Amino acid sequence: MEFIKNACDVAKLDLTDFFEKSGILAPIDLIVDDYTVGRMKITPQDIGEVKSHASKYNKPSTPVLHYLTANSVDIYRDEKPLSAAQGISYERGEDRIIIDNEKWENAVAFETYAGNKLIKVAFRGAGSSDVKNTVVHTPDGTTAVKAVGWDGTRVNVL
Repeated sequence: MEFIKNACDVAKLDLTDFFEKSGILAPIDLIVDDYTVGRMKITPQDIGEVKSHASKYNKPSTPVLHYLTANSVDIYRDEKPLSAAQGISYERGEDRIIIDNEKWENAVAFETYAGNKLIKVAFRGAGSSDVKNTVVHTPDGTTAVKAVGWDGTRVNVL
């Protein structure tokens, strides 16, 4: 809980939504074996205290901060708009598409859906050693793939 408070203080932002989305700011009462064995307990009261502490700051300007990676820092920092070349910007493979990041300029991630359910996320540059492409898995049942901009804008890839 102190880490979350400190992160908010350093960033001067209310990062509680990010930590909730990441699964870190959630009630838990478990024995955890990570470097050492110990009880990890976070109560709803603990979460309330962290949220109260963080509430003195504004929320981040992006609703998709949880998609931030080293490959997209400049997109978030410079608030670059998502630009797309729909229909011609990927190659089909078996259970995947390979997206040309130059044609999907400033996409921070690609979401794979089955109906309305988000089933996979590929961060910008996933599966590529030079970040020129992003490999997006499209398992059976995939109905859509959407590019995501830093501001939460979504554009259908397929």
